[in-house]
Order: sequence, then C-alpha cells, then structure tokens
Amino acid sequence: MSRLNQFFSSGSDVQARYVSGQNSESERRHLFENVLLFLLGIYLFIDTVNGLFVKTLGLPNLLSAGYKQFLFGLMLLFAFQFEPRRFFWCLVCTALIFCWAILRFFLVDNVWFFLAFQEAIKVIYLFVMVLVISSFRHLSLNKLNLILVFSIGIILLNVLFALVGIGQSTYQSFGAKGFFYSGNAVSGVIVICAAWLLTTAFKRSLLQFVLLILFLSALALLIGTKSGFLGVIVCACLIILFNLDARALAYGFLLLSIVIAGIVILGEQLQEQPLFQRVLFFYENGGITRVMFSGRDQKLMEIWPLFVSADIWQWLLGLDMQAMQRAGIWRVEFDWMDMQINFGILLSLTVYSGYLILFTRMLTQPKNAVVVAALIAFIVLILVSAIAGHVLYNGMVTPLWAMLTAAAFNPGLNRQMSQKIQN
Repeated sequence: MSRLNQFFSSGSDVQARYVSGQNSESERRHLFENVLLFLLGIYLFIDTVNGLFVKTLGLPNLLSAGYKQFLFGLMLLFAFQFEPRRFFWCLVCTALIFCWAILRFFLVDNVWFFLAFQEAIKVIYLFVMVLVISSFRHLSLNKLNLILVFSIGIILLNVLFALVGIGQSTYQSFGAKGFFYSGNAVSGVIVICAAWLLTTAFKRSLLQFVLLILFLSALALLIGTKSGFLGVIVCACLIILFNLDARALAYGFLLLSIVIAGIVILGEQLQEQPLFQRVLFFYENGGITRVMFSGRDQKLMEIWPLFVSADIWQWLLGLDMQAMQRAGIWRVEFDWMDMQINFGILLSLTVYSGYLILFTRMLTQPKNAVVVAALIAFIVLILVSAIAGHVLYNGMVTPLWAMLTAAAFNPGLNRQMSQKIQN
C-alpha cells in the first residue's frame, strides 16, 4: 500500500514539476515579449539620440543602425526559443539575402559585400518582424496604442527642436525634421500612426476624427513634405471608404466642407507657406510631373543609361556600385527603382511578392480596427513609395510598419477586438 501511495505521489510530483515548468516558460515568454515591445516602442527615441550625437558631438552614425540590428537579433532569438517554425522561416529569409549578397559580390562588382547585405536586411526586416510579432501572446490594444502615440510624440518633439533652432530643417529654407535624417521617412511614420489613430478616432466621435486630421496634417506640413500631408488626407479618405455608410458619408461631407472653408478663409496665408511656394516653383519650372516627383524623374533619366547598358547579372542582382560611384549617382528616390538598382529583378520581385502575400492575407482577416488600420497604412505607403523614396525599406519606417501589420495577424489581439465589438 505504501508503495502504491509512493507511486501516485511521485506521479503527482512529476505533474507538479511539469506544470511549474510550463508556468516558468510562460513567464519567460511574457517577459521577453514585453522587453521586445518596449525596445520597439523606443526606437524613434534612439534615432533622435543618434542624430543628436552625430550633429552636436560629431560621433559616427552607428547607434541607430546598431540598435535596430540588436533588436533584429533579439527577434530571431525569441523565435528560436519559443517559435521554432517561425524561426525556420526567418532563417530562410536571412539565407535568401545572404546568398543574393554573395552572388552580387562575385558576379557584379566585387565590392561592399556587407553594405549590400545590410541594405537587404532592411528589406527583410518587415517580414521577419511580422513573423515574430504576430506570434506574441501578450500584445494588447493598450500596448499598440501606447507605442504609436509615443512615436507621434517623438516626432512632435523633433519638430519642436527644429523650430527652436536646435534640430535640422528638412530643406534649406523650411521644414522641421529635428534630429531625423529623412523627411520622407518621418512622413512614412506619420502615415502609419495616422492610419491607426484616425481609424480608432472614427469609431469614437466626429470631433476626435476631425481634430486628429487637423493635428496630423499640420504636423506633416511643419515637416515640409508633400507625401506626409497627402498621406494623412488619403488615410482619412480611405477610413471613410472602408466604413462607408450614412454616418461615414456625413463625416466625409463635413470634412470636405471644412477643407473648402479652410481654403477660402485661409487662402492667402496658405499661399505664403514655404511648402506651397515650393510646389508652385516646381509647377512653374516643370509642370505637374515636377510637382509630383520633385525632380526624381530627372534623376531617373540620369541613371537610365547605366541601367540599360547593364549586363544580365546586374539586371538580375543589382547595378555595379563602382560604375554608379564613377557616375556620381547613388539613388533615384523612387523606392521601386532604387530597389531594382540595389537588389536587381530577382530580389525585388521576391520582395514585392511578399508584400502582395501580406496584403492579400490581411484582406482575408475579419475586419476590425486593427486590420483596417494595417490595410490603410499598407496601401498609402505603397502609393507614397511610387512617387517618393525612403519608405519601403527604411530603418525608421519598417519597424513600426511591421508592428501594425503583425497586429492584424495576431490571434490574441484579434480576439480582444472581437470581444470589444461584442461588448
């Protein structure tokens, strides 16, 4: 009898240890996820500190890139420990670009292997982070909202730095980007935040929706880029279309009335704004194409001879960097063309196929605020990248874009949204 009791008691001890081990692993996973979300949430702050160090102390531009590579490594470590299947696909993405970089090195220009590989890391950053973050069990609406609101706060802080003369201007005579490097990249971040904030505001009240449009539009105008301002407007229009009903039509009519009234009342003041003057200058000196592309079409014409004279390996793997250096041309600042220049047809088509897969999968998700916001951000960023650069594979845009996209696929977050709708 005692042996029987000992047998059952030992069995219960094993079960207790098993349950304890499961709880311990769950706690480690919870902590790891929160650390990753925290590090992701503050990356724009790190970009600001990096810009401050470079501008004021003359230090090398290493902190921001190193931080994002560290975050990338932690994402892979998390997947290795808790999501082995996703880790396998992350390795496939990394191995793909590593093989591409080796082929490019030996078959194209024999220079700057690590520079090419690092640029390609920016491209797969989105896919790796979507794979990992979509598996998080503790991603909540509050955390998502906090990260996006904090990101807007950091952008606003940088704009204020520029306005008081501490930070940098986007252009020589106007625009305020603070310690960030690219105005278009900041505009991309504003588009992502606008997609989420305007979607949630639309659900709450008309006043919040309109006030947020005015705030985000003004912030984009202060930065001084057309893509940021138009991106916010397009986000607002798409939100109305995605929620099209009598209420949405009333919102749209009121918004249009406010815009028309603003143009009529503030017409003279708007014409005096530097961004308007810049657009007018482009129109008078190049027509509508100069307004749309800001001279990027001319850069395309400059690099076109190199492109058409390239051999088959350059077409497939990317243009010869040494030839580009001799010609004094590095990029066009159309993302679709810069991707072809840097990566060639093979990797570019693979990347765009990945974008298409993500987008079509989002279309099949149950439509809630997170999914709608992710879809809108995706659409607007792709549209912006067609006429601008520094959007699709930019270290400032990609992490936040990946987080919002991953949130659309996150089962726990979608359950929260379903419960919220039912309640």
